[in-house]
Amino acid sequence: TRVLPVYELVPAKGGLKITEVPAPPEHKPGDPLPPGTMMIMMNSNGLRTVNSRAVKMQGLARMIGGPMSEVGDRPIVDHTGFTGYFDIKDLTWAPIGNAGATDAPDAPSLTGALEKQLGIKLVPAKDPIEVLVIDSIDRPSEN
Repeated sequence: TRVLPVYELVPAKGGLKITEVPAPPEHKPGDPLPPGTMMIMMNSNGLRTVNSRAVKMQGLARMIGGPMSEVGDRPIVDHTGFTGYFDIKDLTWAPIGNAGATDAPDAPSLTGALEKQLGIKLVPAKDPIEVLVIDSIDRPSEN
């Protein structure tokens, strides 16, 4: 474990703007998304939209800090204190470099969308993070 730069996902000043939903029931045919599912869409002008059903804040933190992350190379750590499940509908943002672009003048950045639409924000901090340390590597021998 090492103390590294992170982004903490924390409640914004105005408070949470999404409501907690009951623990996820089983998936029923016809439901738009199974519980715990996140769907990320990107339209032709680059806007990203996330819809999810019955996800925890840790799942949201992993998604926004994942391979398509737009917040840099820092991990995102959930420090919201919200332990329940949440539905996220149409969380929309413009990718870095396109926020406020003429084809989507009202589209916020990811950090702006999190605060405005969900009532949570990203704050730079330092936090203990588990890391994998490789002491040595040996090339495999030929058979």
